[in-house]
Amino acid sequence: MTSQPSKHRWARFSLRGLLGLVFLAAACSWWLHVEVERGREREQSVAELAKLGVLTYQYSPNRLGRMARRVSPRFDAWCQDVLGHGAMHDVAAISIYRTLTEEEFQQVLDQFQTFGHLQIVDMDAFHRGYGERIEQSLPHVRVRYSVMFDPIQAR
Repeated sequence: MTSQPSKHRWARFSLRGLLGLVFLAAACSWWLHVEVERGREREQSVAELAKLGVLTYQYSPNRLGRMARRVSPRFDAWCQDVLGHGAMHDVAAISIYRTLTEEEFQQVLDQFQTFGHLQIVDMDAFHRGYGERIEQSLPHVRVRYSVMFDPIQAR
């Protein structure tokens, strides 16, 4: 009696294929780790700016956020819960409507370096000198001025 080969054969991999698969998984894990760390840095920067009275009001999805949104809204929400909001989004717009000292402004400018996709900074017209310095150090950022009442200066 001859035995016939089973119809359910296991997939066969060569050692080279297995190593390639392990390398691909490691590269994807490393990329995810880098994105999560960048997100934590952004969240920390947003918290430090909030202590200085700088308001972050607009976010845009980064590569990881766009990929998760393509899969499904539930997957996007799950990723935000697990990885954090900062890992899925970049800061796009910030408002500065508080009188800043030179030292505080330098701290704000240093924090702006962590926001790679920052596009707009709204400021009070009293801070034109600061706005020009922002435009010089971050040429991709557009500074918008408005006249706001500052209760701290009115005292």
